[in-house]
Amino acid sequence: MHGIGCNGLGGLAPSYDADVMGTLWEVARQAARRHGTPLYLYDLSRVRADARGVAQAFPDRWIRLYSLKANGLPGLIRELPGLGFGASVVSGGELSLAGRAGFGVGRTALEGIGKTDRDLRHAVGLSAAGTPLLWVSVESADEALALAGMAARADVRLDVLIRVNPEVQPETHRGLAVGGAGSKFGVFPEELAEVVEAGGGRDGTLRWRGIHLHVGSQLGAVDAWRAAFRLGLRLLNLQRAALPDFDTLDAGSGFPVDYGEEGTVPTPARSPRRPRPSSRTSPPTPGRRGWRSNRGGRWWPAAAGCWAACCTCATASSDSSFWTRA
Repeated sequence: MHGIGCNGLGGLAPSYDADVMGTLWEVARQAARRHGTPLYLYDLSRVRADARGVAQAFPDRWIRLYSLKANGLPGLIRELPGLGFGASVVSGGELSLAGRAGFGVGRTALEGIGKTDRDLRHAVGLSAAGTPLLWVSVESADEALALAGMAARADVRLDVLIRVNPEVQPETHRGLAVGGAGSKFGVFPEELAEVVEAGGGRDGTLRWRGIHLHVGSQLGAVDAWRAAFRLGLRLLNLQRAALPDFDTLDAGSGFPVDYGEEGTVPTPARSPRRPRPSSRTSPPTPGRRGWRSNRGGRWWPAAAGCWAACCTCATASSDSSFWTRA
């Protein structure tokens, strides 16, 4: 399986007019002859245009990150650091990949439910070396306890967010609704104090910087995302008295893919706008931007990519045709 980037295809999706399809067929044939099949093709001009659209919808008051778990193809992701994006990674392997693609360590967040002890030690080691990550998002009191112990042994402090389950009703498939009330991911708002205590309290080795929310993937509307964002703001307001560095709301959830049907799902421009400065309870901590947009996830590569394969066999019947691809 190959993945390559191409320029100037005029956008592979969602437009499927004759001119674009003619160009696409020719590029796909050339790539297939050179690389074999199956392979993926990505229109880098579309990637850049979409990145500019996200930056316009979520300007520099926001911290814009791309989730490598959506697609880590090196030729694709190395376009993004120069367009003002950091990285969201879920493992040491993705962290290494982000570095090779040009994402700075200080613009990379370690998140996700599958972090191993080795991944956490890597994060601690980066802080000890003077090159800390943007933040580490902890999923539970147990993870906070483990990370705090590692940081104490290394005599460092780390910026940390706490993942909270917003208990909303995500407009998506049940299996993708990770911010729903029945989801096992994150902690409930009433458990925040327990996580902070497990991580050493206010003055321990973990510097509590804010809340991480993830509503779900492939959202069909913005209502659940908006409701989760409002919950996050309330939690920030409530915690600021006890945790003065609590200034960041990580509002995750990837933009949905429209599968070529424009207007059927929210776009970045239709997502809830940034809160106005007056919505803060106090000024942001110096040197911190303090807000973050939802991640550009699978929407990005899906909108810019296509799959090329060779047809080895075709069978036709009176009402349908079947193809075997390789």
